[in-house]
Amino acid sequence: PRPWAPAAGGARASRHDRSAARGANAAGRAGAQARRCRRDHSGKLDFFDTPIRGEPIRGRPEDYQATLFETLEKLHNGLDARGGQLGTEEVGGDLEALGQELYQELFPPELKTAYRRIRRRAKTVLLVSDEPWIPWEIVKPYDDSDPEDVVDDDFLCCRFQLTRWLAGGRGPAGVIEVTKLAAIEAGSPPNLQPLVHAEDERRFLSELVERHPGVADLSLDQTTHPRVTELLSEHDLDVLHFVGHGELDAKDANVSSFWLHDGRTLRPRDFRGGIQTRLRSRRPLVFFNACQVARQSWSLTRLGGWAQRFVHDCGCGALVGPQWTVCDEDAHAFAKAFYEAPERGETFGQATCEARRAVSSPEGRLAFKVYAHPNGRLRLGFAPGPRESSGGA
Repeated sequence: PRPWAPAAGGARASRHDRSAARGANAAGRAGAQARRCRRDHSGKLDFFDTPIRGEPIRGRPEDYQATLFETLEKLHNGLDARGGQLGTEEVGGDLEALGQELYQELFPPELKTAYRRIRRRAKTVLLVSDEPWIPWEIVKPYDDSDPEDVVDDDFLCCRFQLTRWLAGGRGPAGVIEVTKLAAIEAGSPPNLQPLVHAEDERRFLSELVERHPGVADLSLDQTTHPRVTELLSEHDLDVLHFVGHGELDAKDANVSSFWLHDGRTLRPRDFRGGIQTRLRSRRPLVFFNACQVARQSWSLTRLGGWAQRFVHDCGCGALVGPQWTVCDEDAHAFAKAFYEAPERGETFGQATCEARRAVSSPEGRLAFKVYAHPNGRLRLGFAPGPRESSGGA
């Protein structure tokens, strides 16, 4: 459980209930070099497909990733790097400092110049990456190299309609037409703290289905391993929503866990064979509302983890999940706002921004990673088609 320190005291359940402090054993990549490519597909900006060479990576990225996420987990618990207690505003201040540090580390001078040019003109950002180390969402641009025009911007995921995708494979879905939705709610597995809002989330999704004729609700009342496997093996789903406790296995992300009501776990490795083929043909939205599920690490020859499995291997059209531990209340608020946005005709990028604004804690607001096209859409049943996008770079 999360010890929520500010004045009221007490504890709030999180969707992760075990320690994530596990070392990363992958080989170091010192001397590697980051390569960034800026692209403008809208024609509204002045550049297209321009490669920018970054600074050489001197340290071990896996060590940096482990320390960075350990810091983020501590901030989630209201603690600084040394374990001292922080108030909510202090947590926000530490996050801002961390985001500005990432900007200095990751943006070489040429990219900072490019950012100055687009920061007031771009609306959407699609970040395509094949590295597991950096939570780009929390990068916070600060640049005082020009005293007449100091850049002091919000986090990238708050300033822009920012989404992600993995390099290689199929691109994100333009539209996901929803006729079948299933919630896999496992908010009270054995020996883990019950999640108060998990049942609320399943109820909200049932009400969402009822508001949209043409959408069938295939949610399970008993989320045991056999029942979940049967659902995934026998039904074509357009929205697959998980609610419960998750944990990253940093040594092997492909055996990261999502606990079910019978005490067994789902792992990325389970989504293979016929289940993989069925998901690939349907290309659903997968919303994985359990802690740490969007974090990745290297397997033997490639990326491992839930995002690699769902986006690359199963070819899903969109994926949503948190990168670090999120309290139950924040996770529910994000999900509710995310699904309500398409009812107003909003895109995935707009829905993501709305969902972040609905979250009360600063660390919870930044935790979610959304794999989707920012101008892609979720269309629910026979509801009227959404309004056309006004565009954006």
